[in-house]
Amino acid sequence: MQEQNSPLFYSEGGVGDTLQHLPFMVLNKKARYCMMNHYKGAKELLKFLGVKPEYTFHYKTDIQKLELLKGMGLKEPMQQVPRTKYFSSNPFPQQKPLFTNGKPVVGVHLCGSKFSSDQYIKNGVATKSIPGTTVDALNGYNVILFGLPEEISRFGFKQSDTLKTITYLDIAKSLSYVEQCNAVVAADSAIKTMSSMLKIPTFVWMSDHADYFRDVVFISPYVDDGVMKVFKYRNSADQFYEGMNATHEFLKGVL
Repeated sequence: MQEQNSPLFYSEGGVGDTLQHLPFMVLNKKARYCMMNHYKGAKELLKFLGVKPEYTFHYKTDIQKLELLKGMGLKEPMQQVPRTKYFSSNPFPQQKPLFTNGKPVVGVHLCGSKFSSDQYIKNGVATKSIPGTTVDALNGYNVILFGLPEEISRFGFKQSDTLKTITYLDIAKSLSYVEQCNAVVAADSAIKTMSSMLKIPTFVWMSDHADYFRDVVFISPYVDDGVMKVFKYRNSADQFYEGMNATHEFLKGVL
Protein backbone atom coordinates (compact mmCIF):
# COMPACT_ATOMS: atom_id res chain seq x y z
CA MET A 1 0.00 0.00 0.00
CA GLN A 2 1.32 3.46 -0.91
CA GLU A 3 2.00 5.89 1.90
CA GLN A 4 -0.14 8.99 1.64
CA ASN A 5 2.79 11.26 2.55
CA SER A 6 4.93 9.91 -0.30
CA PRO A 7 5.40 12.37 -3.20
CA LEU A 8 3.10 12.36 -6.21
CA PHE A 9 5.11 12.25 -9.44
CA TYR A 10 3.79 13.90 -12.60
CA SER A 11 4.32 12.71 -16.19
CA GLU A 12 2.93 14.70 -19.10
CA GLY A 13 3.07 14.57 -22.91
CA GLY A 14 3.35 11.94 -25.61
CA VAL A 15 4.91 8.51 -26.00
CA GLY A 16 8.41 9.98 -26.23
CA ASP A 17 8.00 11.71 -22.88
CA THR A 18 6.75 8.50 -21.28
CA LEU A 19 9.72 6.58 -22.70
CA GLN A 20 12.19 8.96 -21.07
CA HIS A 21 10.26 8.64 -17.80
CA LEU A 22 10.10 4.84 -17.91
CA PRO A 23 13.54 4.01 -16.45
CA PHE A 24 12.63 5.87 -13.26
CA MET A 25 9.10 4.49 -13.16
CA VAL A 26 10.11 0.87 -13.73
CA LEU A 27 12.65 1.14 -10.92
CA ASN A 28 10.07 2.82 -8.67
CA LYS A 29 6.89 0.92 -9.44
CA LYS A 30 5.37 1.52 -6.03
CA ALA A 31 5.68 5.30 -6.24
CA ARG A 32 2.60 7.48 -6.78
CA TYR A 33 2.08 8.78 -10.31
CA CYS A 34 -0.22 11.15 -12.16
CA MET A 35 -0.16 10.51 -15.92
CA MET A 36 -1.41 13.26 -18.23
CA ASN A 37 -0.96 12.03 -21.81
CA HIS A 38 -2.16 13.10 -25.27
CA TYR A 39 -1.87 9.55 -26.64
CA LYS A 40 -4.28 6.75 -25.95
CA GLY A 41 -2.91 3.60 -24.38
CA ALA A 42 -0.75 5.19 -21.69
CA LYS A 43 -2.52 3.30 -18.91
CA GLU A 44 -2.18 -0.01 -20.77
CA LEU A 45 1.48 0.64 -21.51
CA LEU A 46 2.31 1.25 -17.87
CA LYS A 47 0.17 -1.68 -16.72
CA PHE A 48 2.17 -3.92 -19.06
CA LEU A 49 5.34 -2.80 -17.26
CA GLY A 50 3.82 -3.21 -13.79
CA VAL A 51 3.31 0.49 -13.05
CA LYS A 52 -0.11 1.51 -11.71
CA PRO A 53 -0.66 5.30 -11.72
CA GLU A 54 -2.87 6.83 -9.08
CA TYR A 55 -4.31 9.18 -11.74
CA THR A 56 -4.44 8.69 -15.52
CA PHE A 57 -5.84 11.29 -17.92
CA HIS A 58 -6.02 11.56 -21.71
CA TYR A 59 -6.23 15.04 -23.21
CA LYS A 60 -6.63 16.27 -26.78
CA THR A 61 -5.76 19.94 -26.33
CA ASP A 62 -3.66 21.98 -23.91
CA ILE A 63 -6.82 23.73 -22.70
CA GLN A 64 -8.37 20.37 -21.85
CA LYS A 65 -5.18 19.37 -20.04
CA LEU A 66 -5.37 22.47 -17.82
CA GLU A 67 -9.05 21.84 -17.12
CA LEU A 68 -8.30 18.25 -16.08
CA LEU A 69 -5.50 19.39 -13.77
CA LYS A 70 -7.72 22.02 -12.21
CA GLY A 71 -10.51 19.48 -11.79
CA MET A 72 -8.27 17.23 -9.72
CA GLY A 73 -8.40 19.77 -6.90
CA LEU A 74 -5.08 18.60 -5.51
CA LYS A 75 -3.89 20.11 -2.24
CA GLU A 76 -0.40 18.63 -2.58
CA PRO A 77 2.36 19.65 -5.02
CA MET A 78 3.51 17.24 -7.72
CA GLN A 79 7.09 16.43 -8.67
CA GLN A 80 8.18 15.90 -12.27
CA VAL A 81 9.21 12.34 -13.09
CA PRO A 82 12.98 12.48 -13.78
CA ARG A 83 14.00 11.88 -17.40
CA THR A 84 16.63 9.36 -18.43
CA LYS A 85 18.52 9.57 -21.73
CA TYR A 86 19.14 5.85 -22.30
CA PHE A 87 17.70 2.51 -21.25
CA SER A 88 20.15 0.41 -19.25
CA SER A 89 18.19 -2.56 -20.60
CA ASN A 90 15.21 -2.80 -22.92
CA PRO A 91 12.01 -2.78 -20.80
CA PHE A 92 10.03 -4.42 -23.61
CA PRO A 93 10.13 -8.16 -24.38
CA GLN A 94 11.96 -9.66 -27.35
CA GLN A 95 9.85 -10.65 -30.34
CA LYS A 96 10.46 -13.28 -32.98
CA PRO A 97 12.74 -11.82 -35.70
CA LEU A 98 10.81 -10.50 -38.69
CA PHE A 99 13.63 -11.20 -41.16
CA THR A 100 16.08 -14.05 -41.60
CA ASN A 101 17.71 -13.10 -44.93
CA GLY A 102 20.78 -11.46 -43.39
CA LYS A 103 20.15 -7.97 -44.83
CA PRO A 104 20.40 -4.94 -42.52
CA VAL A 105 17.09 -3.92 -40.95
CA VAL A 106 15.98 -0.28 -41.13
CA GLY A 107 13.03 0.86 -39.04
CA VAL A 108 10.88 3.61 -40.57
CA HIS A 109 8.24 5.85 -38.99
CA LEU A 110 6.67 8.38 -41.35
CA CYS A 111 4.75 10.70 -39.04
CA GLY A 112 4.39 12.10 -35.55
CA SER A 113 1.28 12.08 -33.41
CA LYS A 114 -1.98 13.80 -34.39
CA PHE A 115 -1.59 16.06 -31.36
CA SER A 116 1.81 17.30 -32.51
CA SER A 117 0.65 17.66 -36.12
CA ASP A 118 -2.30 19.76 -34.98
CA GLN A 119 0.05 21.95 -32.94
CA TYR A 120 2.40 22.42 -35.90
CA ILE A 121 -0.45 23.31 -38.26
CA LYS A 122 -1.77 25.79 -35.69
CA ASN A 123 1.67 27.42 -35.52
CA GLY A 124 2.09 27.46 -39.31
CA VAL A 125 5.19 25.23 -39.51
CA ALA A 126 5.93 22.04 -41.43
CA THR A 127 4.33 18.98 -39.86
CA LYS A 128 6.11 15.90 -38.52
CA SER A 129 5.61 13.82 -41.66
CA ILE A 130 7.90 12.53 -44.37
CA PRO A 131 6.95 11.12 -47.81
CA GLY A 132 5.84 7.51 -48.11
CA THR A 133 8.28 7.17 -51.01
CA THR A 134 10.99 7.07 -48.35
CA VAL A 135 10.14 3.39 -47.93
CA ASP A 136 10.46 2.66 -51.66
CA ALA A 137 13.83 4.44 -51.71
CA LEU A 138 15.21 2.05 -49.08
CA ASN A 139 15.33 -0.94 -51.42
CA GLY A 140 18.31 -3.09 -50.62
CA TYR A 141 17.42 -3.13 -46.95
CA ASN A 142 14.86 -4.96 -44.87
CA VAL A 143 12.33 -2.37 -43.68
CA ILE A 144 10.11 -2.43 -40.60
CA LEU A 145 7.43 0.23 -41.10
CA PHE A 146 5.89 1.47 -37.84
CA GLY A 147 2.59 3.31 -37.53
CA LEU A 148 -1.07 3.16 -36.64
CA PRO A 149 -3.26 1.10 -39.00
CA GLU A 150 -4.88 4.21 -40.50
CA GLU A 151 -1.45 5.79 -41.06
CA ILE A 152 -0.08 2.77 -42.91
CA SER A 153 -3.22 1.90 -44.91
CA ARG A 154 -3.34 5.24 -46.71
CA PHE A 155 0.05 4.54 -48.31
CA GLY A 156 -1.06 1.16 -49.68
CA PHE A 157 2.10 -0.72 -48.72
CA LYS A 158 2.00 -4.50 -48.99
CA GLN A 159 4.15 -6.71 -46.81
CA SER A 160 6.87 -8.72 -48.53
CA ASP A 161 10.06 -10.61 -47.77
CA THR A 162 11.80 -7.28 -47.18
CA LEU A 163 8.95 -5.11 -45.84
CA LYS A 164 7.00 -5.76 -42.65
CA THR A 165 4.50 -3.42 -41.03
CA ILE A 166 4.05 -3.02 -37.28
CA THR A 167 0.64 -1.49 -36.60
CA TYR A 168 -0.36 -2.78 -33.17
CA LEU A 169 -2.71 -0.63 -31.14
CA ASP A 170 -0.84 -2.03 -28.14
CA ILE A 171 2.00 0.49 -27.94
CA ALA A 172 4.19 -1.80 -25.87
CA LYS A 173 4.11 -4.51 -28.53
CA SER A 174 4.96 -2.10 -31.33
CA LEU A 175 7.84 -0.63 -29.35
CA SER A 176 9.20 -4.10 -28.65
CA TYR A 177 10.12 -4.49 -32.35
CA VAL A 178 12.40 -1.43 -32.43
CA GLU A 179 15.35 -3.39 -31.07
CA GLN A 180 15.33 -5.54 -34.24
CA CYS A 181 16.43 -2.48 -36.24
CA ASN A 182 20.07 -1.94 -37.13
CA ALA A 183 19.19 1.68 -37.87
CA VAL A 184 16.07 3.86 -37.82
CA VAL A 185 14.87 6.55 -40.25
CA ALA A 186 11.99 8.50 -38.82
CA ALA A 187 10.02 11.67 -38.53
CA ASP A 188 10.32 13.51 -35.21
CA SER A 189 8.28 10.84 -33.43
CA ALA A 190 8.26 8.38 -30.55
CA ILE A 191 9.97 5.64 -32.58
CA LYS A 192 13.07 7.81 -32.96
CA THR A 193 13.10 8.35 -29.18
CA MET A 194 12.82 4.61 -28.55
CA SER A 195 15.66 3.82 -30.97
CA SER A 196 17.86 6.60 -29.57
CA MET A 197 17.33 5.36 -26.02
CA LEU A 198 18.48 1.91 -27.18
CA LYS A 199 21.53 3.57 -28.84
CA ILE A 200 20.43 2.41 -32.30
CA PRO A 201 21.79 4.74 -35.04
CA THR A 202 18.89 7.06 -35.82
CA PHE A 203 18.32 9.50 -38.69
CA VAL A 204 15.56 12.05 -38.08
CA TRP A 205 13.74 14.12 -40.69
CA MET A 206 12.83 17.21 -38.68
CA SER A 207 10.89 20.40 -39.38
CA ASP A 208 13.29 23.35 -39.62
CA HIS A 209 11.84 25.71 -37.05
CA ALA A 210 12.71 26.83 -33.55
CA ASP A 211 11.55 24.45 -30.81
CA TYR A 212 13.66 24.75 -27.67
CA PHE A 213 12.02 21.90 -25.73
CA ARG A 214 12.20 19.46 -28.68
CA ASP A 215 15.84 20.23 -29.31
CA VAL A 216 17.05 20.21 -25.72
CA VAL A 217 15.14 17.09 -24.64
CA PHE A 218 14.80 14.85 -27.70
CA ILE A 219 17.42 15.91 -30.25
CA SER A 220 20.64 17.57 -29.08
CA PRO A 221 21.58 15.04 -26.35
CA TYR A 222 21.56 12.19 -28.88
CA VAL A 223 23.16 14.20 -31.68
CA ASP A 224 25.96 15.24 -29.32
CA ASP A 225 26.54 11.57 -28.42
CA GLY A 226 26.68 10.53 -32.09
CA VAL A 227 23.59 8.31 -31.80
CA MET A 228 21.39 10.58 -33.92
CA LYS A 229 21.74 12.70 -37.05
CA VAL A 230 19.10 15.09 -38.38
CA PHE A 231 17.93 16.45 -41.71
CA LYS A 232 15.98 19.69 -41.37
CA TYR A 233 13.31 20.50 -43.93
CA ARG A 234 10.94 23.32 -44.72
CA ASN A 235 8.88 21.05 -46.99
CA SER A 236 9.66 17.34 -46.83
CA ALA A 237 8.09 16.59 -50.23
CA ASP A 238 9.95 19.35 -52.04
CA GLN A 239 13.21 18.37 -50.35
CA PHE A 240 12.73 14.63 -50.73
CA TYR A 241 15.79 13.93 -52.89
CA GLU A 242 18.01 16.06 -50.67
CA GLY A 243 16.70 14.22 -47.63
CA MET A 244 17.11 10.77 -49.17
CA ASN A 245 20.68 11.54 -50.25
CA ALA A 246 21.46 12.46 -46.65
CA THR A 247 19.60 9.37 -45.42
CA HIS A 248 21.58 7.02 -47.68
CA GLU A 249 24.87 8.62 -46.66
CA PHE A 250 23.94 8.09 -43.04
CA LEU A 251 22.96 4.46 -43.55
CA LYS A 252 26.13 3.72 -45.51
CA GLY A 253 28.10 5.07 -42.58
CA VAL A 254 26.42 2.99 -39.86
CA LEU A 255 25.47 -0.28 -41.60
